[in-house]
Formats: sequence, structure tokens, C-alpha cells
Amino acid sequence: MDQAYLCAYLAPFGKAIREMALGALAQRERLKHKDHSWQGSVVAAEYLEMKYLAYPRWASGRPSETATVAPFLAKPANQALLEELAFEVKAPGYRAPQTPAQMNPGGVR
Repeated sequence: MDQAYLCAYLAPFGKAIREMALGALAQRERLKHKDHSWQGSVVAAEYLEMKYLAYPRWASGRPSETATVAPFLAKPANQALLEELAFEVKAPGYRAPQTPAQMNPGGVR
């Protein structure tokens, strides 16, 4: 799993994101890269904080960063943005633009 574009702090926004960020596959990746200077330290620290500290607080209803998420989700424009971002990439998959001319800010799916 390539987590180059996945932030564990997005976990409270949806079950699929939570599974990608904190689930079994993410755990295997963290263990696989435990000796790597970046993946085994900085990235692992974020993963550990989210999985064992922050997300359990959110799930239990105790005060936490959910107070920050709630006002964001209360705005219709933000809900629309989140819905727009929630799509499945199908084969042949995503290929990053190689030049600025290949970029499509309009976002055709």
C-alpha cells in the first residue's frame, strides 16, 4: 500500500479511510518498513498516535479533535467537498501527470 497520499488524520471522516489508514493492511506496511529511517519513524509515529491514542478517544466519545471535525462537517460546502473526494479509482488506476500540460484541474473522472 502506497501511503504517499494518505493522511491518518483523515480517519474520522469515513470507515473506508479509517480502514486504509489504520487497518490490517496499514499495520502490515508499518511493520514491513519498521527499520526504514522515514517510514519507521515519522510515518510510524503518526500511525501509532492515531491508532492507539487519538482514534480510540474519538470512538469512545471522549473530548478530542472531533470538536474540530464537527464544525467542518456541519457546513454543506464541506460535506459536498467530502462527497466529491470519496470516489473509487478503477483500473487502470491513477497515473500522476508527468508535465504541467497533462494536469486537468477540472477533474474528469
